[in-house]
Amino acid sequence: KGSKEMFSTFLALSLADKLALLEFLIHSHYDREAFKASTDDSLERQGESRRLRKEIEVELKEAQKELEVLEETIQGLKDQNAEMTERLEAGESDIELSEEESETENEVVDDDNESSKPQAPPPVFVPLSEKEREELVERRAGNKKEITGLNASCRRIRPEVTALQRKFDAASRDLRKCSSYRTFPLGIDRNLREYWWFGGI
Repeated sequence: KGSKEMFSTFLALSLADKLALLEFLIHSHYDREAFKASTDDSLERQGESRRLRKEIEVELKEAQKELEVLEETIQGLKDQNAEMTERLEAGESDIELSEEESETENEVVDDDNESSKPQAPPPVFVPLSEKEREELVERRAGNKKEITGLNASCRRIRPEVTALQRKFDAASRDLRKCSSYRTFPLGIDRNLREYWWFGGI
């Protein structure tokens, strides 16, 4: 109960009084060995935590990028296979224009002013040759085999990404704990009073 009353009293103070009280507490305890040891240990742990988090972050980004490239490659191969399957089922080769159609312009009559406008010749779908069919089947099979290998790589990398993300989150939490103490010096004034940034306040 006493602690709650003291905290309520502190909150009721003006900003200037709060800062004055904080300054008093800092200067009254800064010369004590326990306080120095605690802040120095905090700074050391903070530097170590920041270094560790940075290393994990680099590994995490590399793994995420590798996974992203693999997934994009897989999707590209699937799109190719879908296109080849469509061509095989339709029995059609690439779209081409017949010479007769390309040389002759069809006329379209406008009902309002009866003006004629040229119309592009319709496309002609060329049937697949046996050689083209065999090549498509072979390419599609090769793509399926490659997709299988890439999926295996994705299954290997995804747990690594998850583990690295957890390690990064843990390192971030540890860094925040360290930062609840003095983070870095802000400088001194003309009366040689030192000012520090407290990350957790």
